[in-house]
Amino acid sequence: MTPSAAWGIAVIVGLQAAALVVSAMMVIVMLGDGALGVPAQLFLVFLMLLGAVWLGATAWGVKAGKTWTRAAVIVVQLFAAILSMGSLSAGDIRGGLLLLVPAAVVLLLLFTPSVNTHLGQRYIDR
Repeated sequence: MTPSAAWGIAVIVGLQAAALVVSAMMVIVMLGDGALGVPAQLFLVFLMLLGAVWLGATAWGVKAGKTWTRAAVIVVQLFAAILSMGSLSAGDIRGGLLLLVPAAVVLLLLFTPSVNTHLGQRYIDR
């Protein structure tokens, strides 16, 4: 049975994946506008969609109790926290907190005892 903290992590990471898909769609809608050329924008869309697939797989893995997801979740949340510092420094408090708060919640939930047990290493007796 999946603990509620692991469900919380999976939901937040899944929402981050959905946000990447929405961001990719926004780049597609604004294709040709902005400082980047069309090939660079298309590559950015590709990277965003690839990241969304990776986050979706990670969210599923957390729910399923896969051990590999711990490192993936930590990396993504640390990137989100780093990006939030840029937004906060630029004066975009709402955008910065929108990145920082879910990252902090996920990182706190990731190290709760129930999630540690759920994502625990499974050793084979020799």
